Amino acid sequence: SNVGGATPLVSGLTGVKAYLDSHKATDSYQNCRQKFVILVTDGADTMNCSGAGYDTQADQYKRRRDSVLAAKALAIASTDRKNAALRAMAANIREEADGIAKANARDLEAAKAKNLKASFVDRLTLSPARIEAMARGLEDIAALPDPVGVVMSKWTRPNGMEIARVRVPIGVIGIIYESRPNVTADAGGLCLKSGNAAILRGG
Repeated sequence: SNVGGATPLVSGLTGVKAYLDSHKATDSYQNCRQKFVILVTDGADTMNCSGAGYDTQADQYKRRRDSVLAAKALAIASTDRKNAALRAMAANIREEADGIAKANARDLEAAKAKNLKASFVDRLTLSPARIEAMARGLEDIAALPDPVGVVMSKWTRPNGMEIARVRVPIGVIGIIYESRPNVTADAGGLCLKSGNAAILRGG
């Protein structure tokens, strides 16, 4: 998808798609990112992660540049559209649970072949229950109140000027996390709900 095309929200969500697909790591990371489908609620457009990695300096620059475009669009996205995207992500994880599990099995075999610690292998493991928890977690995030635009406090100065403290998106959030494929869903979902673009890198 072209970040410069279609409506601003489509452009932004296309950008978010790229960040969910930002780290060429294990098969299950790749597979989980591929399952994050961003659904535009006022049209038939559905965008899937490509699974491609970013290796060159030019690719890294493009990712950062596109993240800014994504952040601008997501900052003004409606609650309904963000929630629809989160529910679509959850539905797609359930639909592709078998593929995610098979990719994760390959990761576990590779981890055991390298004699990695049992605690690492446990964190890397995606059981059916954990995959379902990923989908359910995204639905839970969709059910949360939208934090964007909430007035936390306000007051009036002696000269009559009204001042308010309002929750707004940060913009672009970079997250580095350990080898837990399920964190990809949690981190991406929370960033999306709060109107932020995300660059995710699994450890």
